[in-house]
Formats: sequence, C-alpha cells, structure tokens
Amino acid sequence: MQHNSISPQGMSMDCLNTLKHFTVSESFNILECSTPHIRNKFQKMSQEHQAMAEDWFQLMHRRGWYPVSEARPEKIKQTLSQISSLQSGISDQFQGMQGQQGQSFEQPVYGQQPIYGQQGFRQQSTAQQDKSQSGSEDHGYLR
Repeated sequence: MQHNSISPQGMSMDCLNTLKHFTVSESFNILECSTPHIRNKFQKMSQEHQAMAEDWFQLMHRRGWYPVSEARPEKIKQTLSQISSLQSGISDQFQGMQGQQGQSFEQPVYGQQPIYGQQGFRQQSTAQQDKSQSGSEDHGYLR
C-alpha cells in the first residue's frame, strides 16, 4: 500500500495560505460587525493570525521555501510615496466632508451592494412604494 504524504514545505505553504485566508475573512467580519465587543474579538483573532502568518513566512524564508528578492531602493521610495498620496487623499476627503457641516449629504450605503446597473435596495423600495400609492404595479421586477 502506497502512502501519499505532504512534504514539510507543502504543509508550511498550506498553513501560511490558511492563515492568509483567515486574516482576509476576519477583515470582512470586523468591517461588518455592529457589536463592539465582538468586533474587538475579531480584531484580536486577526492580529494573532497575522503574527502567526509572519512566523510561518519567516520560517519558510529561512529554509529557502519562500524566496523573496530584495526590493530596489527606488521601488521602496515609489511605494512609500504612493501610500502617502493615498493617505493624504483620504484625509482630504474626510476633512472636506467635515467642512460641509450644515449641508446634508446622503450617508453611504454599507453591506451588500447592488450589481452594476441595478438600483439600490432603498431606491427600489421607494420606487415600488410610489407606484403602489399611484395604483401602478411593477410586480417587483427590476428595470
């Protein structure tokens, strides 16, 4: 009888990929959670999984199982500049929204978003209510 076994390198790669998946999934849970206590639990788990992934990466890198080339100094500088630009843009947008105090603006809709070209749920509900009040029916079909 032949036994197929996974190599230590394969097992390590599987562990690292699993931890990456957990971290991404937990990010969605953190962003969608409305209960602070539970959100904090997800944040703690995510931080632990990130630390574990870093440990697996370092182990694999030391053993030559996950080779990474050194970034060129100009590439590092370019990336840092792009990150700084993004942070500045986000900060400017946030300050612009705060500067509009007294002006009403629609709150962003969070959660599952409609497919491109379809009306959002709130818009559909309003349109259906308007039609039902006017006596016209659309049987719930999207236009």
